[in-house]
Amino acid sequence: MNNTEHGQMKAIGQWLAVAAIALSLGACASTADFDRYADSVTAFKTATDQTSQAVAAHVLMVREIDRTRMFAQLSETPNPCDLRWVKQRMQDGQCYDPQSCAFLAIEIVREGWFSREAIAARRQAFEVLNQYTTMLNAVIKSAAPARWESAAKGLGAASGALLTTVNGVDKAGDDGKLGPLKELLGEDGPATRLISFAGKEWIDHHRAEVLDAVITEAKPQIDRISMLLREDFEFVRKREAFEVDEALSSVLSAYAEAAGTAVADPSKDAARKVALTQVETVLIANETKLVEIQSIGSAMDAFDDAHAALVAYAESAKKPEDVAALVTVVKRYAAAAKDVYEAYKVSLEKRAN
Repeated sequence: MNNTEHGQMKAIGQWLAVAAIALSLGACASTADFDRYADSVTAFKTATDQTSQAVAAHVLMVREIDRTRMFAQLSETPNPCDLRWVKQRMQDGQCYDPQSCAFLAIEIVREGWFSREAIAARRQAFEVLNQYTTMLNAVIKSAAPARWESAAKGLGAASGALLTTVNGVDKAGDDGKLGPLKELLGEDGPATRLISFAGKEWIDHHRAEVLDAVITEAKPQIDRISMLLREDFEFVRKREAFEVDEALSSVLSAYAEAAGTAVADPSKDAARKVALTQVETVLIANETKLVEIQSIGSAMDAFDDAHAALVAYAESAKKPEDVAALVTVVKRYAAAAKDVYEAYKVSLEKRAN
């Protein structure tokens, strides 16, 4: 072989090597496009982590509002047996004395309307989504089977923990606090299917192929869990609205009474002004909560849009315009999640002070 032929063979070998790398990154996608795909997956994971933390904090806040109302009612009621929520927990036909009712009332307050297990179920449902995004991120970071297997085990473990918690709440007869999340139960439920999915083996596949397959095959279960979480957020929000309405009704009644007294006795107008300030405080707090609720709802909607965009790209011909569309939608989700997360951090700081 002369030098010219040797050079040609060397050039062909280099071209084949480049082609092989391109193929390993996707049938039609360039290396640059795969990098944008990978960046979108990473951004999707970060945004989902932020959204889940904000929603979990919101559920805990609703629990705190509930407890505050219960303590206020306890302080105003000499006989706890007269409280509706204590009566509801009494066994049929059993008459409790005030001391027994007092112990029961404190037990109910300690547990809260959303029990620890019911709150755990909501956190764990989001943890399943977090582990799913962690798995996608693991695939784009390395083609090593061990990395994929470790991430897949995380998804399987999160799904199993969720099922265990939901099943425990259901068996305890506390399923009314699960809301739509009760639908996670069952052999054909999304969590059970994800456990099976996480046990699959991916052999002799390139990273892009694995990523496409994972996103496409997991789609029905991820969509289902996301939908249930969205329905559950509405369920939690209605509970919060109930508490908020009761708080507003209480301060409005106090103001009306103070206003009537001030008319009869102008020297007591200071009490009316104090009551009016309390009304203003509650109204402002309610408006702030409404903004938080709307931002969380927007972030959850954006999750669905971003995941749909990931699925669309996984099933696409990998043209430049396909990845451009994906990047745009994921950026929108990332912005919405960041807004929610920043609001969540501010809320945490306020509660800490």
